Amino acid sequence: MLDRVYEELQRVGAENIRVSMDDEFDPTVGALLKVQIGNAYWHLFPETFQQLIDKLADDAGSDAVHRAIESTAQPVWHGPEPEQARE
Repeated sequence: MLDRVYEELQRVGAENIRVSMDDEFDPTVGALLKVQIGNAYWHLFPETFQQLIDKLADDAGSDAVHRAIESTAQPVWHGPEPEQARE
């Protein structure tokens, strides 16, 4: 899964976006993909992010990925989880 994400990020010209699997952020939903652009980051379902970047044009850039996450990705978890937020 990550190999395909890396290929798509390269295609859209967003190599500065870091992605990694995170199975500890919200264990009740399973492994989420952590997507980081600079200091901002989101946790999304891997399939959701894959579908999102598949729709972007070649060389769209990191800003286009950022806008797509904010406008179309559901559900999405923003930034660090507050302590005891899920208890």
